[in-house]
Order: sequence, then structure tokens, then C-alpha cells
Amino acid sequence: MVDAIFFAVARWIVDRIGATSDDLRAPWVRWLCAFNGILALQSYVGQFFEKSRFPTPSGERKVAAFNVMNGKYVGYLRWTLFAHIAAGMTAQLGSSLSIFLEEYNPRFARRLAQVASVAEAAVHAPTAFILSPFVYGDKGIIPYVYGTVSFLLLISGLTSVKESFSSNSDSGSDGDSNEDDCPRVSIELRRMCTTISIFLYVRLYALMRGPSGFLRKQKYSMAVMTAGTAMMPVGWARGVFPAVFWGLMLLNRKTAGQTFRLIRKYGVDGAASRLEHLA
Repeated sequence: MVDAIFFAVARWIVDRIGATSDDLRAPWVRWLCAFNGILALQSYVGQFFEKSRFPTPSGERKVAAFNVMNGKYVGYLRWTLFAHIAAGMTAQLGSSLSIFLEEYNPRFARRLAQVASVAEAAVHAPTAFILSPFVYGDKGIIPYVYGTVSFLLLISGLTSVKESFSSNSDSGSDGDSNEDDCPRVSIELRRMCTTISIFLYVRLYALMRGPSGFLRKQKYSMAVMTAGTAMMPVGWARGVFPAVFWGLMLLNRKTAGQTFRLIRKYGVDGAASRLEHLA
């Protein structure tokens, strides 16, 4: 009963703010997901060798790409991060490969879709919620953006679970299950794959603009916003973006009001000097 409610709510949300089935059915989305899978595999392999070859100055194995992250992710946060990375890798690579193999090996593609979807809905998205308050970047913006992405990942993960375990159809509708069937076009898996790729594109930003100062507020915030702008429109309606922006404006209304008052009184430069603590 509870799981049916979760799936129904997820479907209701997707139907209202998700990209249409026709948009996600486009061939270029399939190839984008496959391409993202290749990039993700290279990234994961690179991180593995990075952590193996270059320990921290104290000789400890790095938990992520930068030494400083060892000091932040300790205790339950470290185990949460490990689970988050493992499940994210499973969801990203599994969904990308499943989408690529839909036409070549439907049965295996369906199995991959099931594993990837469960990893996303059960582990990766929930751990993303736990880690959101501790993420790097502008604290008035990025934790909320990560929270939004985590919510969309949970929703897309649930609808993808429903799709991958249901009968052969374009949209994962209910029906008699057939072990050998695979959705002809896995709409919800594509939505999930493009959404989880936001995390991949954050890392690609460090490649594009260089890793120097990557964890500083401004640069990391720009990486997150750039990644979201690149990937979220593929899986979600364009109206999500202004809604997220004005939601952030509401959350930062005190800062916005203070800034407006200072600009009127001291000008932009004067306001900036008085708001340096927010930088």
C-alpha cells in the first residue's frame, strides 16, 4: 500500500513537471545517455587511480578527488558518501548501458534498468538528501539546488523502477509482467539518467575550467549551476528553472532585501564591501 502511494505520487509529479515522453523518446537523448555513460566510466576510473596513486599528506587514502575532503567527510558522513558514490556509479553506468542496449539486447537491458533504478531510488537519492546540507558552494544556493536535484532523482528513480519492472511499453504503464520484455523506449530511465548526469557534469566543469580553487564557493557554485543548466532541461520541463530560481529568491529574501537597501544607500560597490561576509 505504501509503495503504491509513493509510485503514484512520483507519477503525478512527473506528469506535471517532467519533460514529455515525445521529448525523451528522441534518438539524440539515447545517444546523450550513452555518451554520458562513457564519460562517467572514464571519470570513475580516473578517480580510482587518483585515490590509489596519490594519498593525502598523512598517507590516508582519499575519500574523493581532493585531500581536504577527508577532513570534512568523517564518521557517518564518510560511510554515507561511500554509499552515495557506489550507488551513483551503479545508477549512472547501469542506466546508460541499458539505454544503449535497448535495441540490441532487450532482456539484459531490462535487468540493467532494474538494478540502476533500484540503486537510485533506494540508495543514491536518499544519501544525496543526507549530504545536501554539507555540500560545497554558496550556502544560500547550492544546498537547496542539491536538494532539488535529489528530489528529482528520487522521483525519476521511483518512476523508473515502476517502468523497468512493468510490462513492455513506452511509458512503463501497468500490465502483466513478461520476463523477456523490455520497454521499447525507456522514458523514465532516460529521465533518471539525464538527471543523475548533473553530478557528472559538475566534475566535468573542473576539467573545463581547471581544478584550481574548485571547492571555493563561487567556482563550485558555478559548476553546479552550469551542470544543472546543461542536463536538467533534458528530463524536466523548462518551467522548473524559473520556479527553482524564485524559490531560491524566497529562501534568500533577507539577503536580497538587505542588498537592495544597501545599494540604494551606498551604491553597488558600497553594498558589496558591506556584504563581503556572504562571498
